[in-house]
Amino acid sequence: MPTNSYDNFVDFNDCLSALHTIVEVEENSGVEAFYMLGDFNAHPNELFYNVMLSFCEVQNWICIDTNLCANNTYTFHSDAHGCNRWLDHCIITESARTTVMNVYVQYDVFWSDHYPLVVQ
Repeated sequence: MPTNSYDNFVDFNDCLSALHTIVEVEENSGVEAFYMLGDFNAHPNELFYNVMLSFCEVQNWICIDTNLCANNTYTFHSDAHGCNRWLDHCIITESARTTVMNVYVQYDVFWSDHYPLVVQ
């Protein structure tokens, strides 16, 4: 995903539209539940996050991690900038909702600059 800035707004929308197209094609093939996880570069209450949530609402999708995790959750830590960011998300279709029991971040894994988002 592109980084969170107005310069990348069109690219971010294109990525979300591509996800929609994939889901739509697969739903027409009979697939019922979808889980889209990854680095969306979408920190709560910032541009990409707000766009992502609006897009989810229109598609009747759910950003399940923001529903199930605490407000102080983060998936990225930068020592250089001294900040924690919640950039990684799990978007699901409504039909997948009953299959997700829990979502959490595994803070004891250090093989990336992002912490794994675990969906159970």
